[in-house]
Amino acid sequence: MKHLTTGLLRWIILAMILALVTGQLLHVVLPKYYSGAALKAAYTVYAEGFTVLSQVFLHLIKMIIAPLVFSILVVGVGKIEDVYTVGRLGLKTLVYFVLATLVALLLGLILVNVFKPGTVMQLPLPEGAAQIAPQQHSMLHFVEHVIPESIFKSLAGNEILPIVVFSLLLGIAIATSKSKGLVLLKGIDALSAVMFKLTHMVMKLAPIGVFGALSAVVTVKGLGVLYGYLYLISCFFGGLLFFAFVILALQMMLILMVTSKGMAGVPRASLVVIAGMLSYFNIPTEGLLLLLAVDQFLDMGRSATNVIGNAVASAVIARLEGEKGF
Repeated sequence: MKHLTTGLLRWIILAMILALVTGQLLHVVLPKYYSGAALKAAYTVYAEGFTVLSQVFLHLIKMIIAPLVFSILVVGVGKIEDVYTVGRLGLKTLVYFVLATLVALLLGLILVNVFKPGTVMQLPLPEGAAQIAPQQHSMLHFVEHVIPESIFKSLAGNEILPIVVFSLLLGIAIATSKSKGLVLLKGIDALSAVMFKLTHMVMKLAPIGVFGALSAVVTVKGLGVLYGYLYLISCFFGGLLFFAFVILALQMMLILMVTSKGMAGVPRASLVVIAGMLSYFNIPTEGLLLLLAVDQFLDMGRSATNVIGNAVASAVIARLEGEKGF
C-alpha cells in the first residue's frame, strides 16, 4: 500500500507538471493564430478535450460510491458481536464525534466565508450551473430524504444519507441475527474487499484525471491560476493546523477538567464521499475536478488530522470510561 501511494504521488506530480507545460503552451500559442471570439472558441475546444479525461475519472469515482459506502458500513456494524453491550460506549463515541464534527464544520464555514479561496481563481461556473435554483432544506425534507423509500433507488442515485441509514440498520439486524446473518455478512464482506480493490484500481487513474482537469484550467487561464491553488492550500492547511493543535487540545483539556472532578485514518476517501454529497446540495460535481490537481496534497493533511482526532477521541472516551492511564 505504501509503495502504491508513493508511486501514485510521483505520477500525479508528473501529470501536474505536464499539465502546466501543456496548458501554458496552448495559452501562449493560441493567441498567435486566433483573436476575439475565435480565440475564446479555440480555448473552449481544447479545454473540453482535456475535460473528457477528468470527466472519465470523475464518473469512475461516482460509480464506486454507493457499493463502497454500503458494504463498509454493513460489515463494520455487522461484525459487532454484542450490539447491546457496546451501546453505552458507542453512544458516547457518537456524541463526541458529532460534536467534534460540528466544531470542524463551523471552523470550515468561517474560513471559507472569511478568506473565500474559490473567488481568487475566478473560474466560470460549469455549463448549466447558473440555472440551478438553490433549495431550502427543511427538517421535514431532511427526514424524508434520510429515510429511503427504496434502497435500490438510493443506490442508483448515489444518495449517501439514505444509504448510510439503511446500511446501519441492516448491519444491526445482521449483528443481532447471530448465526443466521453470517451468510449474508460474509457475502457483503467479500463485496467490501472487492470494492476496496476496485477503488485502488480507480485511484491509479488519478494522474489522468489530474492532467485533464489542470490542463483545461491552465489552457484558459494560464499559470496565474496557480496563485488560486496556493491560496486554497494555505487556507486549507491553516484550518487543519488550527483544528489539530488548538480545537482538539481544548477539547481534551475540557474533558480532563470535567472528568477529573468525579472520576478516577483511509486516505483519499473524502474525495469519494464529497462526490456523493454534492448532489444533495445541488452543487455541480464538475467542481470536484478543480480539486483533483491538489487533492493528493490536501489528503495528506486530512489524513494526519484524522489520525490526531481519532487518537484524541480514543483518549477522551477511555477517560470517560475510567480506564487506567488516562
